[in-house]
Amino acid sequence: MIEAHIREATGGWTYSQVSAQYLAASADKTTPAATLATLSGVRQTAFMGESLRGFLLSADQAWQVTYLVIGLGIAFAGTGLATLFGGAVALASARKARKVTVPETAASLTEPRLNVKTEQ
Repeated sequence: MIEAHIREATGGWTYSQVSAQYLAASADKTTPAATLATLSGVRQTAFMGESLRGFLLSADQAWQVTYLVIGLGIAFAGTGLATLFGGAVALASARKARKVTVPETAASLTEPRLNVKTEQ
């Protein structure tokens, strides 16, 4: 929208074209002061409009990068929480799977694997 207004104000010319016209007119000593004033105003309008347009486009781009960074932060936090939860579940299930019991008699120590109890 800003570009359309700049083109309308400058007659469809870019800032560099208007600036070249102004510089050529100011170098020519026969150019009337009113023409120089008009070209100077159009040049300033084009410069300010292009600057504003560039600033706004940069701000929009920075805003989009912010959304990207927030999304990546959420994704990494989710991955970390899922990994933490998975590790906790693995530790809890490994701890439950095998429990060592103390044998009641000395005779049970000679028989292999009597002191290991598996829960199901």
